[in-house]
Amino acid sequence: MKDELISKEKLFSLIQDIYPQLTALRHELHEQPELGGQEVRTSQLVLHTLQKWGIRAEQIPGSTAVIGSIIGELPSGVCIALRAEMDALPIEEASGVAYTSQIPHVMHACGHDVNTSNLLGTAWMLQKLRPYFGGTIKLIFQPAEEICGGVKEILAYGVLRDAPQPSAILAAHVSPRYALGQIAVREGFANMAASSFAITLHGRGGHAASPHRSDDLILAAAELITRLQQIQGHLVNHIEPALVVVSAIQSDGQGNVLPRTVRFSGTVRAQTREIHDVYRVQMKKFLEAEEMCLGIKAELNFHFGTPAMYNSPELTKAFKQAEGELLGVQQVIAVDRPTNGSENFAEFSERLPAVYFHIGGVQPENIGRVAVHSAEFCVEDMALQTGVPAMAWAALCILQGKHGFVQV
Repeated sequence: MKDELISKEKLFSLIQDIYPQLTALRHELHEQPELGGQEVRTSQLVLHTLQKWGIRAEQIPGSTAVIGSIIGELPSGVCIALRAEMDALPIEEASGVAYTSQIPHVMHACGHDVNTSNLLGTAWMLQKLRPYFGGTIKLIFQPAEEICGGVKEILAYGVLRDAPQPSAILAAHVSPRYALGQIAVREGFANMAASSFAITLHGRGGHAASPHRSDDLILAAAELITRLQQIQGHLVNHIEPALVVVSAIQSDGQGNVLPRTVRFSGTVRAQTREIHDVYRVQMKKFLEAEEMCLGIKAELNFHFGTPAMYNSPELTKAFKQAEGELLGVQQVIAVDRPTNGSENFAEFSERLPAVYFHIGGVQPENIGRVAVHSAEFCVEDMALQTGVPAMAWAALCILQGKHGFVQV
């Protein structure tokens, strides 16, 4: 068959054919969520669904990651990769949807059930369209993204290394910040690098009525938490995007018992490793000062995690042009600043040109009403009617070098 770009009308017709099945898959994934590294049922559902559709797929040994491939029928050596994440979060669902989680204290509070279903739908669509393109599409269903995992075993398995090597990679994530029918993307840095830290204070416990006879670790922790906020603007230039948040505090104290141990933990977000190092070094200095002044013992555990995710400017420009042709220019939102979130898709974007984009997931009047990682998080099935054609269209355009994409 002639190497010509399939019509956008054909894509929107195909999504209607598969949409009921994708909705059922999304609901099944949502009802049976699994935490990072434990996606046994999820990976089997993904694997068997791909194989049922005639798509070559396998599970990485010792992992819950699933890798698939689709080879076009026309001659071409071009290869690209498409990725989605599969894991859920340790949250008790309170969204009120009919297909609510059946697993206590576990829910898809970030939309990975939609992301997985979206890539499954894209794979089905591209499998149907094999006569229209040449080249190879590698499918990556990644586990454990929420705990910064899943990438190492995928890289070790050779998905990016083995021939044919992908020249680009795409990923889509549903979002409650954009309306159904919209997609959103940013050129360059799209979010922040993330570090995690935990500070533990040890001292003399005692009766709360006699703090002078013990070490008031709660007060010391409160002063340290406040002091952390002074780093931005004083030790880090205020125009640099940076953020430190303490999100958990624990102690062995009670209402009338001063604790012997206090532990608090949180995250640092900034775009460069250098700024993260500033926070790490300054935290250590703060703790040394507390030890000297109060006679307590302080420990810092600081872990540099996910780097900042970078969207290739050239690839993203072509992506916006292509999606404008598909959805209408007004439906393609150019994001003007990075988010404070992190995504270990960055591990892929460090290695080859990448585009990571958001799919609108709510009615316009519901934009911003729920937050990701909240018990009330909810996005609509209809996001798939935009996300699947958008990803399939971008893949076809890259493989064929159409709509501004330069074939690599």
